[in-house]
Amino acid sequence: MKQFLIIPLGGLGKRFINEGYKTYKPFLKTSKISRVIDNIVNNFPKKNTHVIIVANQKKFNNIVSNFKKKNTTFIKIRNHNAGPVYSLFLAKEKLKEIIKDKSFFVSYSDVNWKWNYKLVKNFICNKQITIFSHNGFHPHLELDNKSDFFLCNFKQHVKKVSEKKTIKSDYKKNNLAIGCYHFKKFQYFEDYFYSKNFKQLHKKKEIYIINLIENCLRNKITINHFRVNKFAHLGVPSQYEDFINWKSIIDKKIESINLNYPSVMLMAGKGKRVKALKSKKPFLIFKKKKIYEYIFKKFGSKKNYIVTNKNYSNQINKKYKIHKIGQSNSMLRTIEKSINFLKDKKNFFILSCDCFGSFEKKQFVKFLKKSKSDVVLFGFKITNLQKKLSNAHTSIKIHKNKIKSINVKKLSLNHNELGHAGFFWVRNQEVFNYLSKFILKIKFKREVLLDDYFKFLFDKKLCKVDFYRLKEYVHIGSVQEFRELKYWENYFKNENL
Repeated sequence: MKQFLIIPLGGLGKRFINEGYKTYKPFLKTSKISRVIDNIVNNFPKKNTHVIIVANQKKFNNIVSNFKKKNTTFIKIRNHNAGPVYSLFLAKEKLKEIIKDKSFFVSYSDVNWKWNYKLVKNFICNKQITIFSHNGFHPHLELDNKSDFFLCNFKQHVKKVSEKKTIKSDYKKNNLAIGCYHFKKFQYFEDYFYSKNFKQLHKKKEIYIINLIENCLRNKITINHFRVNKFAHLGVPSQYEDFINWKSIIDKKIESINLNYPSVMLMAGKGKRVKALKSKKPFLIFKKKKIYEYIFKKFGSKKNYIVTNKNYSNQINKKYKIHKIGQSNSMLRTIEKSINFLKDKKNFFILSCDCFGSFEKKQFVKFLKKSKSDVVLFGFKITNLQKKLSNAHTSIKIHKNKIKSINVKKLSLNHNELGHAGFFWVRNQEVFNYLSKFILKIKFKREVLLDDYFKFLFDKKLCKVDFYRLKEYVHIGSVQEFRELKYWENYFKNENL
């Protein structure tokens, strides 16, 4: 049976244009073989889905030339900035001619999701209107929950909707409208187009489908919802870039850096920030490996050491060389307790048990030869979720590719700032000769960090402290960051590039 998918493309993608993007938002690549709009269309069966693209006049030729799928109709409308429902209003006569009395889907052009279409088809069969929804934790909503939400009654019918804001203060207690809808008939749109509410809203603001849904609720129409587990909104550059970054991280096989430098992992803390999780931090699973083993595999050092305490030592793989100390409350305290153990180490990595990054081996070796650094800090591009956790990460301010300042546990989110990764390269143990001088100056109310010590070395010019930019970085030092990792791991599971 033939069905219709309407995609309104009335906007110009100004937020992407302002960030320097040349490609129109729906045609941005999400993999080697697909784009944002392809992922939307591929959620529907190819044979019997007729795609209708309502396109603005300015982008019309670009849209037609870039979307060459069979069973597609293009409807040209005049340029406007009144929102997706107004695009459908401008195209209403042609839409009625094509759709007639058939049901249809409407999807925004900047969302991606995954579902079991057979289940969807059975669900919508006798429903008048269906909102496709997501519920619970989502990394992007942690930072910005200005999205469309709704609540349900005891029958799981939609009872209340909200545009661009939550109804209950915790977004996770609301249902998110992902931007895809199914309608039994076009009459619901026609009724809305001739309503006072539509005319009033058109004079003031952009009109979204959630506004139409609100009108249908007023008219006592039963509205259902179908939950999807995998959803991503790619409406702004930071969301799109975050999506691409996580896809790269999750899709990649473990690629070892294979530098012939020893790796010393510090694993003597209490892991307070992830106490809510079932496993202790070093033993959380990523890509079917305990995270500490994954990190060692990632760095690929021939000599791997773990500085730990009695709480962890019995659970660690015996192939690693273990140095036991008492329980520590920070990486700096762990270093203090391990000075004698570090005496013979040269050109080595100090690793955390909760983070890893990617960089090129040859380029890094060249960098070390040229810079003659005593300490190398690793900088990373801050993820959407980490922007919310601004007091959980140190940042490095960069000027002309050099460190200008190190700001411990502070992220200002300027373009010239990078996050400061939780691992380091150190030339030798002499870097820690200034610990006693540093300790005398400590006046912090919070725990003292290894970051503080390296900032001290940099500020006082006691050692040559440089930074190296990572291609990718993953940190699971908090419950939210671990959930972020697992969200994207689940989203991209078994997906081919």
